[in-house]
Amino acid sequence: MQALVSSTASSRLASLTFWHACLKLCRFFTVLMLLAFSGVPGVAQATGSQSSLAVSSADVKPAYLLDPSGQLALDAVKSSVFEPFGGKASFGYTVVTLWLKLRIDPARLTAGESARLNEKQLVLRLTNPLLDDVRLYDPLINDNLPVISGDQHASSPIELGLSSLTFLLPVGDEPRDVYISVRTSSSMVFTMVLGSVEQALRSNRIYDLFSGIYLGLLVVFLVLAIALGIGRDDLVSRLFILQQVLAIAWSVSLMGYTRQYIGPLLGLASVDFLVNLVIVSYTFAVCQFVMVFLRQFHLRRLAQHLVYLPIVIFVPLLLAVVFGYPRLALGLNALAVIALSILFMLMAVFAIDWKASKESALPRWLVTTFFVTVGFASPLATSVTLRVEPMFQNAFVGFFFTTALAGLLMSTLLLARARNMTRVAIASALALDLQQQRNQEQARFLGMLAHEFKTPLSIIKMVVGSGQLDTRSSGYSEDAIRNIDALLDKCLQAETLLDAPHITESITLDVDVLIREVVQSSSKPNAITVRASGRALVRSDPTLVRIILANLVDNAHKYSQPDSTVEVLISGAADERLTVRVTNTIGTSGGPEAARVFEKYYRTAGAMSQSGSGLGLYLSRHIARLLGGDLRYLSEGRLIHFDLVLLREINDP
Repeated sequence: MQALVSSTASSRLASLTFWHACLKLCRFFTVLMLLAFSGVPGVAQATGSQSSLAVSSADVKPAYLLDPSGQLALDAVKSSVFEPFGGKASFGYTVVTLWLKLRIDPARLTAGESARLNEKQLVLRLTNPLLDDVRLYDPLINDNLPVISGDQHASSPIELGLSSLTFLLPVGDEPRDVYISVRTSSSMVFTMVLGSVEQALRSNRIYDLFSGIYLGLLVVFLVLAIALGIGRDDLVSRLFILQQVLAIAWSVSLMGYTRQYIGPLLGLASVDFLVNLVIVSYTFAVCQFVMVFLRQFHLRRLAQHLVYLPIVIFVPLLLAVVFGYPRLALGLNALAVIALSILFMLMAVFAIDWKASKESALPRWLVTTFFVTVGFASPLATSVTLRVEPMFQNAFVGFFFTTALAGLLMSTLLLARARNMTRVAIASALALDLQQQRNQEQARFLGMLAHEFKTPLSIIKMVVGSGQLDTRSSGYSEDAIRNIDALLDKCLQAETLLDAPHITESITLDVDVLIREVVQSSSKPNAITVRASGRALVRSDPTLVRIILANLVDNAHKYSQPDSTVEVLISGAADERLTVRVTNTIGTSGGPEAARVFEKYYRTAGAMSQSGSGLGLYLSRHIARLLGGDLRYLSEGRLIHFDLVLLREINDP
């Protein structure tokens, strides 16, 4: 059992070491992602940082118009007054239709810009891929009929097939106005980017590269969660796995890959419902996971009932999506993210009773750092969807950054939690194994006592029941009582000596004299011969040495051939050691197994007819090693030898 536990512990710790290395790789990827989305020119262009150069230049005049009714016809829009803006829209979850107007004047394109144009075409991009209905009106395209795109529609023929919503526009020969109407149930937050086909393709390649790295990072978190959850019936790990699966689906949607790849693969003309359902489901999974995660700590009474709060909030939002109220659901979803992020932070800081959570698998500083970090990052990232000026160059960069950061921090928390839980499991398994060994030992001990007491007690009962107490009966009774007394003394002696951590005293003693005293106090002193060769002086503990010698002499008497002689030879040939050999012939009980002779409670089958505890040799070898020596067993034909090796001198305690 102990070997199995050790093997399990080693494999667990090896697995955790491997995943710790994976987590370091995740940190590297996270840093790479932050650098990518904040400073790499190609990605910055893909997310809209270069759009200001194109859209706000004199060559393209951007302006917007809000249509609250959503009923304005194109002719009415053309005669309306537009407000100029810098190419970045942030209107939140609005029901209005947004009209955009671009003034394109080919004559004012510089020579350098003209050289970059590919086949006299421009690419107009709207960086938010979640816009539901986008209609482009260009006099040079489709006979001035709208070109329709967005989540609610399949890709149009003039789209370039990138992750963002894109339109191929001819440069033309004359100045013209291009109009775009935008409606969405998600947030009206996006950036317009106008450039050449070459620029759009290059930016999209770089964007796809770092999006792949980011998604790979989420996959690593998912695999880590699955690995940590293997073999555990753990709700926290299962919810984190679900959260990471939805995080990947959510990220794919926000990156525009659902419309670009998943929709055509599933044969969907509109991915709007699917995307909205994923967004709310992901938020629900994250919040429910956090609540369950916090419940593993000892929460104060008021906070304990908040575990059901995500269900109360998000189940109605999911129903709103299903029954056709996506804008309401997504707007409340964003508010819930902000509110619950702050609530989770406050719970981690104030609602956890850390004194009562001392046995928690996670340290306080790690939990607090995580929730404080995410408690600030999530509201900042989400606020850009609520008509708040973006703090990032693109709204989705904040989302991706927060998701990667949360995944990294939570993976760190789960890894630390798994390592501590593994240590606790190993300690519990070892404690259980030890308890089982003790129970088995107690059972063997009680079995030994029951067996050994049976014969003496039967004799005493027979003598008492006979009503006669002659000399012979009295002798039987006294022998039985003596055997019981000796057995109890041996058990108490074993209990005391096995728990002794060190030697009580050490003096100079003559082993020859000591063994002769032991022989004289034995039951058959005349059947023992003692011979000494060399010096028999040692410095050791006389009480412990006497116990060993008495056990060896008693065993030799008890299990030797009747009327045979027990020989004791004291050999001091080696200067630093003294050997005492006790030899007897094999009696009717037979010889012991060499591999088990010093095993606790071990007795041969033939020895069961005689009184004994099976503790003598076990205890004697323990004492010999405590004294710095050893006790060895050898057999030679019909002879049995026990060699007691003693140091000439041991250190005083």
